[in-house]
Amino acid sequence: MNKSLYDSLKLLIHFWKLSSEPWGEKDNQSKFIYANDKYKALLALPNKFCVEGRFDGELPAPTAEFQIDFQQHDRKVELLQDRIISIEIHAFDGQTYFQAWFFDKYPLIDKDGISQGTIFHGRPVDNLLLKNLYKIKIPTSLVFTPPSELF
Repeated sequence: MNKSLYDSLKLLIHFWKLSSEPWGEKDNQSKFIYANDKYKALLALPNKFCVEGRFDGELPAPTAEFQIDFQQHDRKVELLQDRIISIEIHAFDGQTYFQAWFFDKYPLIDKDGISQGTIFHGRPVDNLLLKNLYKIKIPTSLVFTPPSELF
């Protein structure tokens, strides 16, 4: 990663450190560059565990077995140079039950327009949304990313 891109990320990292939501970034090989404390807590990683330079599969976390899927998401984001959203359902926060979280992934694009990796952000699936779905009286489709311009 070039120095100017890394320097610009320092501003984001400062924000992510203060955020109450999980944030992080990975390089174009899907190795962690940074993940904030909320992300580490969400995965119930040991205190002081360093994710930097590691792949998802190297983390002692319930998500480790999905490394290939996460890498496919990363490549898609880099290729499309656009956000994608996934719903991750795992036993987060060290709990024994499953929780649903939206994870947005954004391309990390340098000044030459080349994708250098991804930025990710997690947010819990709102229980209100799920509870209110039964009120919909007609068939519908939930769209998480904008449809193609072909339609």
